[in-house]
Amino acid sequence: MVSATFSSSKAARETRVREFIDITGASPQEAARFLKATSYRLDAALEAFSNDPTAMRAAEQQRLSGGEGGISIRNLDKLWDKYRDVEKPDEIHFEGTIRYCEDLGIAPEDIVMLAVAWLTKAPTMGHFSKKGWTDGWREARRDTIELQRAYIDRLRADLHKGDTFRQVYAFTFDYAKAEGQKSMQYEIAQELWKLLIPSDPAADFPTSHLDLWLEFLQTRGERPVSKDTWNLFLDFTRTIDLLFQEHDEEGERNTIRCCVTAALTD
Repeated sequence: MVSATFSSSKAARETRVREFIDITGASPQEAARFLKATSYRLDAALEAFSNDPTAMRAAEQQRLSGGEGGISIRNLDKLWDKYRDVEKPDEIHFEGTIRYCEDLGIAPEDIVMLAVAWLTKAPTMGHFSKKGWTDGWREARRDTIELQRAYIDRLRADLHKGDTFRQVYAFTFDYAKAEGQKSMQYEIAQELWKLLIPSDPAADFPTSHLDLWLEFLQTRGERPVSKDTWNLFLDFTRTIDLLFQEHDEEGERNTIRCCVTAALTD
């Protein structure tokens, strides 16, 4: 009886170790250490791990070195299957994306989701392709929802780098425009500008100036936004600040009209 109980307990412990490794990418020795310290309670062990920067760095090195805690395509496939569309299994659609965001712990409208879409080469808003999603997370070496959730903080930090922000901003045009169209609907561009422009680390473009820009577009009939206009506007926001110095509100309005007409005419 004692032998059978011990064998069952040992099997349970080994299962917990494998689960811990799958989630964290840690080595078997590290997994056993955290689990033993928490009486093999997986949730408690994972919490302790997430609060130990040294252990997390070691797990990262373990993954990069291709050790036992390396990337698992099987893990990615299993995670993909949780969100994929039933009729089109190589795609994640809106409903699956909503569930994915919930599991990541972020709102779908959070700016960092644009960075996730960029990382995974998402084809259009609210959709993911299996190849792009798998390749993106494989390159990032994050094959579980817990690891991807932790990676969100890194993506958010990367958005504070001017070059990365520009890449995400440029990607967003093709991502947000309707499939088969060359331009982006004004209403979508307007909301994305309100989300993105105030977050650009390489610019100090006040909301009041953005409002003037949108007002200017409205006077033009809220026409669809071309790719050139989308990309040039980011450059505009990064270089225009000096032109607003010593202008009152009406002067700012006239300045943005003149500059935009010269720089951003379709």
